[in-house]
Amino acid sequence: MNRPLLFLFIGAVTGAVMFISLNLGAAILATVAAESEYPARPPDARVRFAGDSISAGWQRAHAQRNAAVSGTTTALIGTRFAQEVQIGSPAYAHILAGTNDFYSAGKGGPDTQKMLADLESAIDAARHRQVPVIVGTVLPMDAARSAAASLIPAYNARLIQQFGHRIVIADYYNAMVLPSGEQDSSLFRDGIHPNDAGYAVMNQVLDRAVQELLSKRHWAR
Repeated sequence: MNRPLLFLFIGAVTGAVMFISLNLGAAILATVAAESEYPARPPDARVRFAGDSISAGWQRAHAQRNAAVSGTTTALIGTRFAQEVQIGSPAYAHILAGTNDFYSAGKGGPDTQKMLADLESAIDAARHRQVPVIVGTVLPMDAARSAAASLIPAYNARLIQQFGHRIVIADYYNAMVLPSGEQDSSLFRDGIHPNDAGYAVMNQVLDRAVQELLSKRHWAR
C-alpha cells in the first residue's frame, strides 16, 4: 500500500473509532439517566406487592411481581403471603391491606386486633425468608363509602406503634388527607381507589420508604 493510501486508511479507521466511542458514551449516559429515576434502587431490585385492588391497579415501574388481588383482606394476606415470598428472591415485599376490612365493616368497625395479628403473620413469613418488608397504612376513605371510615386513623396509629420499630412503614394515609383530616378527594376516583394523581403521591411515599430500607441495609441478598 502506497503512503497516500495508507494515510487515508488510517484516517478512516480513526474516524470510525471516534464515532463508535462517542455513540457508546451517549448510550451509557442515556442508560444512567434512565436508571436514576429511582436513584436509591439497586439495579436488580425485585419487588413483591401484596394487597387488594389498590395495589393491583398500581403500575409501579420497578415491581417485578404484583401479587395483589381485588377484594383481599388482611386475613387473606396472612394466610397467602407465606407462599408468595417463596416465589423467586424478592428484594423486598410491600404489603398494603385493610381497605376491604373497613369497607365491609359496619359502624363498629372491623376486628383491628385480628387485622394486626394477620399482618404480623405475613411480616414474620417474610422475615423468615430474610425478605425486608414495607407495610403501608390504610388509605383514607370517603365517609360516604363506609361507616367505619372514621376508625382508620386509630388503626393506622396502632399499626405504626406495633410494627414501626421492626419494619419500614409507608404512611400513605397522612399524605392523602387534607389539613382538616378529611380525605383529599382530588387524589381518588371513587372515594376509595386512587386516581393517577393519588398513585403519584403514593409513589413518592414509597420512594422515601425504599430509601429508608436502603439506609438501614435491610436488602435481602
